Amino acid sequence: DGEEEREKMGGMNAAGAMGPQMSQMELMQMEIRFMSDMLQKMNSQCFQKCIVRFGDNNLSKAEIECTDACIEKYMDATNKVGEVIAVQTQQAQAQ
Repeated sequence: DGEEEREKMGGMNAAGAMGPQMSQMELMQMEIRFMSDMLQKMNSQCFQKCIVRFGDNNLSKAEIECTDACIEKYMDATNKVGEVIAVQTQQAQAQ
């Protein structure tokens, strides 16, 4: 199961706690996978929401503004979720 795999790699389990040993390389690979996944989801969501005309080679002003706002909102939400997870992880480790 996925949680067992993360534990074997030393990754986070469902409670957000780190596994026994995780090398710097494994941490970097996990971060790259997370960032890549986040970028793909953001691209998909913002494209679906903001891009309405496919005949032009250029984005309209409204599409650009929508995309900028969408990316900003997505990044803000991602940062807030990350902050909550960090606090929960610190609290779990303190117990």
